[in-house]
Amino acid sequence: MAEVLVFVHYFRLGTQIADVLATFEYAADFPETTDTLISSISDKTRLIILDLDDPQVEATDFVAQIRSESRELPIAGFMAQIRKGDHDKAKAAGCHWIFTRSSFVQNLKSLLSHGLPEQE
Repeated sequence: MAEVLVFVHYFRLGTQIADVLATFEYAADFPETTDTLISSISDKTRLIILDLDDPQVEATDFVAQIRSESRELPIAGFMAQIRKGDHDKAKAAGCHWIFTRSSFVQNLKSLLSHGLPEQE
């Protein structure tokens, strides 16, 4: 089963994301730390989901760190409010999709219904 790494510390939202992933037959893994997430990236990983507002991490540095491990792995992030400057920095660092937190679950369903790219 393909895997999605989910770096989200909101229990309710994490549960909703896990439910959507299960519907599309993706296994969800919830690493607790940035280091654990980086070390969890494997050939089975198809997507990384990040809370770009997480106070424990500097989002653009974290996205860049993920990019140093995998150039092609899709990253979907969300923010409470999309601020142009933060959005642009996250995109430049390598985040593929950025959504508002309130619309993330619905956008994830749409994203998964179109399919994720296979990794080389």
